[in-house]
Amino acid sequence: MASSWRRKSDYFPLAAKVFAAEERDLERLVLPMLRLSWPNAVGSPARLSFDSKGIDHFAWSGSPPFDLVVQCKGFRAGDLELGKSQIAQCFDSIKKFRESGYNADTYLLIHNRDGRNADFRSAVQGELDGLVAAGVVNRAELWDRHTLLDRTFDAMADFVDSWVASRAATGSDGSADTLDEAELLTKVPLRTSVLKLDQHRLIAEEHIGTGIEDPLEHIVGEPARQLRVLIGEAGFGKTTVCFRAFGTAKVLYVPAARISKETRAAKDLAEQCIDPDDVLAQFEDSDRKLLRRFARPVIENVLKQTDTPLVLVIDGIDESVFFTRRGGIQHLFNMLRDVAVPVVLTARTELWRSKQSDFASSFGATGRGERWFRRDVRLIELLPWEDALLVELTRRRMDAIADQPTRERLGDLLQLFSSGDYASVYGDIPRRPLFLRFILDTVADQGIHKVGRAELFEEWARLKVTRDLTNPLRWSSKGRAPIVSSVEGLDATIELAFVAMECAAAGMVDVKDGTITLLASCSLGDITGCDPRLASIVDPTGLFLNSLLLPVGARSAPAPLRIRFAHRAFQEFFLARHYSQQPGRRPAVPLPDSVLMWLDDATQ
Repeated sequence: MASSWRRKSDYFPLAAKVFAAEERDLERLVLPMLRLSWPNAVGSPARLSFDSKGIDHFAWSGSPPFDLVVQCKGFRAGDLELGKSQIAQCFDSIKKFRESGYNADTYLLIHNRDGRNADFRSAVQGELDGLVAAGVVNRAELWDRHTLLDRTFDAMADFVDSWVASRAATGSDGSADTLDEAELLTKVPLRTSVLKLDQHRLIAEEHIGTGIEDPLEHIVGEPARQLRVLIGEAGFGKTTVCFRAFGTAKVLYVPAARISKETRAAKDLAEQCIDPDDVLAQFEDSDRKLLRRFARPVIENVLKQTDTPLVLVIDGIDESVFFTRRGGIQHLFNMLRDVAVPVVLTARTELWRSKQSDFASSFGATGRGERWFRRDVRLIELLPWEDALLVELTRRRMDAIADQPTRERLGDLLQLFSSGDYASVYGDIPRRPLFLRFILDTVADQGIHKVGRAELFEEWARLKVTRDLTNPLRWSSKGRAPIVSSVEGLDATIELAFVAMECAAAGMVDVKDGTITLLASCSLGDITGCDPRLASIVDPTGLFLNSLLLPVGARSAPAPLRIRFAHRAFQEFFLARHYSQQPGRRPAVPLPDSVLMWLDDATQ
C-alpha cells in the first residue's frame, strides 16, 4: 500500500516539508505522526537527561521498558551527500542509547533525507541491528523521509478504518433513531426500476416490478456496485429503511443536509461524508493540523476500495443546498463514479421527479482524457400503504397496550380501517406511515376525531411535549430540565416549545437572488434572539427535552451550538405555522411547495 500513497497529490508537499525540517524542527514535525501508532508518545526536553541518552521521543505504559524510543536527525546535507559525518552522528546517538541502561520494544532512527545512499543505509542499519543483538530493543529500524510518510499514511489508514467501523455500528452522529420493533412493518408497497445513465443523460428506465416487498433487500443486496436511490414522499419511511440496514451491514449514515454547497469534487464529497476533524477529534489541536493532511487522501481512498466493508448512505438529498441546485444530482452521480463501496441515496419523490432534467445536461462531466462511463442505478420508490397495512399496524399497537380504555379507542380505529371508511375522517393521510403513527398516538389519547394534516401535526406535537413533561423519570430522577424557568407550568412550557420551534424554523431560511432555501440547522442564537420569551435560555438541555429540536453533533467552543429538527417535515410544518401567525415575516419570494402545503392545510 505504501507506494500508492506516493501517487497522491498530497504526498509531495509533505515530503518537501520533512526535507526542509532540520535539527529540532524535524523532532517537532515527527511527533504528531508517531502518535497515530503510539498515542502516548511524548518529546523529551532538549539537552536534558533523556536527550543526552539518545532519546528525542519516547512512549511507555508506566513501567520499563519503553514501548518506543525515537532519535531524529534533521540533516542539512543533500540526499546524495550523506557520508561519514552523518554516519558518525547516528552512531553516536545509537551508542548513547545502548549505554543508557534503558530498554525499548521499538527503536526508530528517523532522518529527513531519502534512502538512496546505500553506504549510509547499510552502515546505520548495521549499528541498529547491534541494539537488537545486545537485547536492548526488540526491533530497530532506520526510516528515511519516505518511509516516515509511508508508515504515517498506513497508520492513518488503519486509524480511519477503525473509526469508520465504530461509527458505522452506531450511525454517523452516534444517535441513530431507535426503531420500535413491535410496530415495524418490513414489507411495504414499492416500485423498482433500473436507470441506465452516462455522465450526461438518462439513456433508459427499465421497470422491474411493483409489489409488497422489503425495501431493505434492494438496499443491501446484490449487485454491490450498483448505486441505489430510495425515494418516497414525506413520511413514507425512507430514513427508517436506512436505519434498519444497521442490523445487516456496516452503514456509514450521512445526513445530506450537512454536505456543503461549496462541494466541488469527489475528494470534497468524501471529506463531507467522513469529516477529518471528527476522525481526529481525540488529538490535540497542535497535532490535528498536520494529521489532517494525511487524513484527506486516506478518507478518499477508503471509499474507493472494493474491500471496504461499508455501505454509504446519503440520506435526504433534497435537504442539501448542494444537491438541490441546478444539475446537483447529476453532478453527485458523477462524483460517485469512482466510489467502490455500495452507495444508497434517499430523496423525496417530488424532488427526484423535478430533477429529471438534470440528466439531459452535462453537469460535472468528465474532463479531457478521462474515460467515458455508463452506470446502472437501481431506483426503489416507496408507495402509499394499503388498507391491510393500516389494519396490521393498528392491531400491533393494540396488542402492546394493557389499558382497556386506550385499547377500546384503538379498537374503534381498527374497525374504521378494516371497513375502509376512514377517508371520511382522515382522507388519505393514514397511508403514510409517519402520519399513521401520529394518528395512532392521538387516537389512543383522544379517540377518533376528524383531522387534517396540519391539525394532526399540531395535535401530535402537543401530545408528545405533554407526555415528555409528565414522564420526567425517563431523563432524570429530578425531573425534566425546564426550557427557561423552573417555575414554568405545563401550558407555559408547551407554548415556549412551540415558539422555539417556530423560531428555529424561521432561522433555517436563506433567501438569495429571489429564491428561498431551507437550511438544515440554525444557531442557538437564532432562536433566543427571535422572541424575548426565549432570550434567557442559557442551557439548551430543556429545549431539546421538551421539543422536536436536537443538537447538531457535539458542541465545540468557540463555535456556537447549532440546532436541527428531528425530522424535515417538522421543520416545514413549524415554518408554515410561523408565517401563518406572523405573516409580516414571510419573505416576498415563492415558498417551497412542501411549506405551501402546510399553509394551505392550515387555512382549510
